[in-house]
Amino acid sequence: AGETDTTVTVALPLDARVTMSQIRMSANAALTGVHLGSIFAGRDFDQGTLQLAADNAGMKISGNGNFAGIATRFSYALDFAAGAPGGIVQTGKAEARASTAELAALGIGNFGGALAGNIQLATNFSEARDGAGKAEVTAGLTDAALSIAGLGFTKQAGSPAEAHASIAFAGGKIEAVDGFGLTGPNLALAGAASFSHGRPMFVRIDRADIGRTDAHGSVRFPSDGEPIAVVLSGTMLDLSARFARQHKGAAPKPAAAAKPAERGPPWVFDAQFGQALLANGQVLADCRLHAESNGAHITAARLSGNLASGHPLTLAITPEAGGRALSLSTADAGALLSAMDITRDVRDGALSISGRYDDSLPGAPLSGSAEMSDFRVLNAPALARVLQAMTLYGLAQVIEGPGMRFSKLIAPFALAGDQLTLNDARAFNPSLGLTTKGSIDLATRTAALSGTIVPAYFFNSLLGDIPLIGRLFSPEKGGGVFAAAYTVDGSLDNPAVHVNPLAAVTPGFLRGLFSVFNEKK
Repeated sequence: AGETDTTVTVALPLDARVTMSQIRMSANAALTGVHLGSIFAGRDFDQGTLQLAADNAGMKISGNGNFAGIATRFSYALDFAAGAPGGIVQTGKAEARASTAELAALGIGNFGGALAGNIQLATNFSEARDGAGKAEVTAGLTDAALSIAGLGFTKQAGSPAEAHASIAFAGGKIEAVDGFGLTGPNLALAGAASFSHGRPMFVRIDRADIGRTDAHGSVRFPSDGEPIAVVLSGTMLDLSARFARQHKGAAPKPAAAAKPAERGPPWVFDAQFGQALLANGQVLADCRLHAESNGAHITAARLSGNLASGHPLTLAITPEAGGRALSLSTADAGALLSAMDITRDVRDGALSISGRYDDSLPGAPLSGSAEMSDFRVLNAPALARVLQAMTLYGLAQVIEGPGMRFSKLIAPFALAGDQLTLNDARAFNPSLGLTTKGSIDLATRTAALSGTIVPAYFFNSLLGDIPLIGRLFSPEKGGGVFAAAYTVDGSLDNPAVHVNPLAAVTPGFLRGLFSVFNEKK
């Protein structure tokens, strides 16, 4: 649809016999209000204002209009002459300014929140008579905000950046991306890709300098149902934003019902980095990771590296019937807990965790037991307030100062999402013993805990061990006399604490707690 003002000129020789090669024809047209239906991705071209010129040699069109509501300016040239198969037969240029929402609606890109704003697009393409062609595409990203959450990289709108790609195609299908790149402040990405029948098969990443990450590698897309294979290596991998929990100032939120994991394509990931940056400035050196996924969850994994203290960290996930087994060990529990942004209140300590993912349940919750020995706790407001409530101010000051050292912790647990549930966890040192049960929201750092606490733990445990008269103090071997019940609710940084002194002399109150001490002895 539209209107045209056209002039057609025909030059016809006045000969008795005239061939088509002797006739010269040309047309010039001014087209307005042009509508072309469903020209790409089912979308229309509207409100076009075009200039057209055609003759025996070829045709040229240029102008502007709205494609799917996006203002577009373009030019196009088509060669009518015969020639070699490799000769260029058509060329074109197009420029447009579009928002990421408009592009996503066209199916050109689903940016998943990583890119937002306006993009200046430009493309030049050419196609030969045999169907082989090339396209150069650039995207100005200055007016768009870019975020790569997993690597902690952000670019605000107004900061210059540009993406480009050189694409080879044949028969209307992409054959290769001879080169692609992304440049900007603290951002440099370069690589290439190969295709088969229009499908990506292999992506080579020559350079990925993204924020503090320095990497290179490849991604292989098999066509026979095998998993996608990702290989990355480099000097630095910045995962600090991925491990940091955004809990400052967060309000408790109701736990969402666990949903079955959406299954994507299976993949295998291999990585080797000189350093991996984790939360709170912690570093894992000589980091090596192998992980396998069925598209729903990680089915197998092996991780090794050295924490900043030089102590090694090992983690393994292995498949088993109905689920997966998890094992983890390190001689620097404090560094690991800080690196995962679980707590910064623990120093030192040897930690071992064994657990099992139950894949038959939505969300595949993890349950198991953690054991930690010879560690310090400091700057823990919840524990300090419990001690103050029991008028144990000396111990409270130790918590707030150099930290209180514990001999051992045994903590049966269950983890579903960010919800950590403790079931009769127990810890002790010569001055103190305690049990804990309840839940902690790791995302918001809020808790609902209850348990028992025993001052002068070493002394209490000895009373129950005294031959003959030990039963006077406790009905069970190793039992204690002095104990109190406590509850902790709310933010771990400013909790509400209540201590019940009525439980202070209840015999047999700490069943199971002192057995830990006896095992240690």
